[in-house]
Amino acid sequence: MSGRVLDRLKGRIKYGLLTQELLDRLRRFGVQLTPYVIVDESPGVFVECDSKISACVIRPLKAEEMHQVADMPRRRRNLDEVVSRLEYAECIGAYVGDTLAGYTWSRYDRVALSRGRILLHRLAPDEAYLFDMYVDKDYRGMSLAPLLRHRCYLYLSGKGVHRFYSITAYFNLSSRKFKAKLGAREFELRITIGFWSLMNADILLRRYQGGNLMGTKRAYFA
Repeated sequence: MSGRVLDRLKGRIKYGLLTQELLDRLRRFGVQLTPYVIVDESPGVFVECDSKISACVIRPLKAEEMHQVADMPRRRRNLDEVVSRLEYAECIGAYVGDTLAGYTWSRYDRVALSRGRILLHRLAPDEAYLFDMYVDKDYRGMSLAPLLRHRCYLYLSGKGVHRFYSITAYFNLSSRKFKAKLGAREFELRITIGFWSLMNADILLRRYQGGNLMGTKRAYFA
């Protein structure tokens, strides 16, 4: 077993993602089983947190800065794909000095899965979907993630957005705990099922008490 694979496995175990790792490996055989929760991150329950990073600037990123997102040392992305997101989403970055330490994305049109094939919800003008949040390993444990999330809420609230949704993999316990500490509320448990990309379906497994914020009983195909 290579060192890179071993490090990945250790990380998955550390953050409670071993079961998710097994599910991810099933994808290589054409089987997709992805349980996840939909989370309400609406403002009003969040408190500004104190970051251990004294000099941190958090702001929206411009198109000419997308190369910094694509070139994050431990999470390199295709630049064209990152830039194309700007057609429907916005990226907010956290800088420590001149270094991009983390970022998060928000979109304002819809919540969709399986590369847009399964549409969960069309967003209203005062709603946003938060996704793909990332903080570089060198800056973790410094409360940068909650600070970035909170500043994102404030920025979007200034644009007239007052309801936020996000999705978390069911077995990603660290992410679920992170959102719970911020006061976010899980309101639906769902699973996406697919076989060799020939069929994709989304099934509601459980709706938590009071959880019907999106007004949907089942997902539908885009």
